[in-house]
Amino acid sequence: MGGVYYVLNLIKSISRLEDKSVQVHVFYFGPLSEELDHELKGLDIVRVDMSQMSLPKKVLLKLIEANNPHRILRSFLKNHPVDALYPFLSWGEYDYTLTSKAIYWIPDFQHKFLPQLFSSDELKSRDLQFSAIAEHAIHLILSSHDALGHFKEFYPNSKAEVRVLQFMSLINESELSDKQNVLDKFKLSRPYFIVCNQFWSHKNHLLVLEALAALDQKNIGFDIVFTGKPHDHRDSQYFNKLSAYVESNTLNDQVKFLGFIDRADQLTLMRESLAVIQPSLFEGWSTVNEDAKTLGKRVIASDIPIHREQLVGDYDFFEPHSANELADIITKKLGSTSMENPTEFSLLQNQSRNQAYGLKLVSLFEKFKH
Repeated sequence: MGGVYYVLNLIKSISRLEDKSVQVHVFYFGPLSEELDHELKGLDIVRVDMSQMSLPKKVLLKLIEANNPHRILRSFLKNHPVDALYPFLSWGEYDYTLTSKAIYWIPDFQHKFLPQLFSSDELKSRDLQFSAIAEHAIHLILSSHDALGHFKEFYPNSKAEVRVLQFMSLINESELSDKQNVLDKFKLSRPYFIVCNQFWSHKNHLLVLEALAALDQKNIGFDIVFTGKPHDHRDSQYFNKLSAYVESNTLNDQVKFLGFIDRADQLTLMRESLAVIQPSLFEGWSTVNEDAKTLGKRVIASDIPIHREQLVGDYDFFEPHSANELADIITKKLGSTSMENPTEFSLLQNQSRNQAYGLKLVSLFEKFKH
């Protein structure tokens, strides 16, 4: 979902600009999920459902079966001109007709650093796609200076014009749920820390549970709330292993696995938490961290380069393989009077950030255009 929220934030930031000379066209292949449809409602955008193209049915079906969205897009753009197309995640043989308008995005290079988490086919596919982008793309966006360093290391001969866009999360007060309703809904009555990552093995959930197990012996009363889809296609037993750890260490009363929940509820839970814990071993640019920053929440993060780049200021870091370090930080936070109330959510401040981010995006795309 991180990629989905990334695109949604781009759409919102530009569509909400006071300057209406820039128009956002959202291309998608319908029907949209109920959540995405709701997110796009009320935004000043042009929605373009490519499944409704006025092509002969046989031709459209062939394009769909070929699973090549770029080819479908190329056909559609003949009668629907735009100045820039973003984000393109892969390069295909039909892209050469879109090259001057296409802006590519590589989220991260995780497979280069944690190859054990990928199948041989996945490693090969990523290498082929990233190499093709490095070779053919004219315009490329990366999410961090950390990723820029990796790109230069792995593709030193690329001629692509590369720029860094450190995206941010845009949240309005209206996008949050009622505090008490959410706490009652998930039966949360004690102070809690929250972890909002899909259950993929590189997200390092087990370390949080190990820290909790160490603190449980000291009779410190608090909960850990986990949100996210309980499935890792690379390790089908990952969530079961976490559940078994909770059971064997009798942590059931303190651990809340909520699954994939409504985003408004998730943001509200983040806002009301003691702090957001981000234990990940690798990130491109964490949407979770950006959500926390926008909500004015404290973050306790694994000490990896991307988190140091993303979290500048009063944040806590722990060695990503040390449950004891995390446990020590949690203990200090629980004993701190500053943990009593979340930082106030400032609607005015976020409106200002929204305008600044939207203008930055427009400026970036215009530089590519010229």
